[in-house]
Amino acid sequence: MIPILYAMLRARRIQALAMLFLAAIAAVAAISGPAYLTHVNAKVTAQQLRDASAVQRSIEFSGSVSPVDDSDGSAESQLTLQLATLPHFTTVQATELPITVPAAGVLKPPVELLVDRQNACDHVTMISGRCMIGVAEVILPVKLATAFHLRPGDQMMLTTSIASKDQFSVIPSDPFHATVTGVNLVVGFRPELWAGHAPSAAPDGVTGFAEPVVGPDGFTMPATQHDLVLWLGGAHDLVFDAVTEAACGLDAVAVVAEETIGWSYHRDRDLTGFIDGTENPSLSEAPEVVLIPNGSAGAGGSVVLVQQWLHDVAAFEALAVEEQERVIGRTKQTSTELAEEVRGAASHVSRTTIEERGVEQHIFRRNTPFGIATTHGTMFIGFSCDQQRLSRMLARMAGAEDGIRDALTRYTTAVSGAYYFVPSNDAVQRAGGISLL
Repeated sequence: MIPILYAMLRARRIQALAMLFLAAIAAVAAISGPAYLTHVNAKVTAQQLRDASAVQRSIEFSGSVSPVDDSDGSAESQLTLQLATLPHFTTVQATELPITVPAAGVLKPPVELLVDRQNACDHVTMISGRCMIGVAEVILPVKLATAFHLRPGDQMMLTTSIASKDQFSVIPSDPFHATVTGVNLVVGFRPELWAGHAPSAAPDGVTGFAEPVVGPDGFTMPATQHDLVLWLGGAHDLVFDAVTEAACGLDAVAVVAEETIGWSYHRDRDLTGFIDGTENPSLSEAPEVVLIPNGSAGAGGSVVLVQQWLHDVAAFEALAVEEQERVIGRTKQTSTELAEEVRGAASHVSRTTIEERGVEQHIFRRNTPFGIATTHGTMFIGFSCDQQRLSRMLARMAGAEDGIRDALTRYTTAVSGAYYFVPSNDAVQRAGGISLL
């Protein structure tokens, strides 16, 4: 290129200068092109990271370490270590340790797992009490805690075993607090039953679901009140054990009238495909919404409405998405509330919004899907410090308040309904000398 340009400069100066200019442009493009593309890629990647969920921004590796394996680890383990040292990554370690019980000098196979997660408390918002696993603590399974006669907070001595092909030794470790895992348990009583047993701890004016809610067109929400409700959440095996134990414990005084198994559907959606619980208060605000305030009868307790709704998913899914959104009152993808003139007075959002003197009265929903492929729906579980909010919401859905029926009830049918009072653990202890913890 250079000799050609020199020859043209001697013969044809203008053409040579033009050729030199074009060559300079080509050189600049060759240099700046890759840099520009790198810059664009970085901008696109940054935007994708900002829009991604925490799960999408995470890389999870799991593996096991053998005490008798002297190798440096697999290729996957080496890759994990290299990735963990990259900038902009936060490393969080979680460990499951097999635990065994020596008996008469014989080392038995591991029977349970101790679980630890680094910085677990940094990822939760506590309403009351304490984080389930703090610094220098481990989670101890229920069966193992029972075998060792341990309760939450009890101290235990953990020992670390070092094994090889030729020898086995035990090194005592510093004492740890044992935190016993289990299930979340909510116990609700028929309000009249609780008031008869503990009248001083019963809320004023709270009653069971004695009569069905009937709308002007005959739409009905049935009353199927029972004396007691147990709502348990957690790992399936632990829930099963707890439920069977509770049923056996209550066998002398009660029979199981109904049992429903719920599960999570796409993390936070119900079976219509819409996000459920969008209007729930934050966890820091929930106690004010859920708990009867101090100084009132039944302080620290809550009123819960439990209903089972069967969905006609096929009929609902036959609607265009825009029509589905008008039925619910929110967008399907992002759960953005539609303007009132768009969603209309019959939308589910409009029907379930309760206001007193212009102030919205919230409840706390803990709904869960249930059922099988042929029969399924939603368990509505709503907590409130005031039963009136719940009963008025049902009246508005049925159209009993103003003649406007909730559009969602065209595609779902209530098959049960009951109110329960959930007393505080302190109230249960005072009333019967037992603890729900």
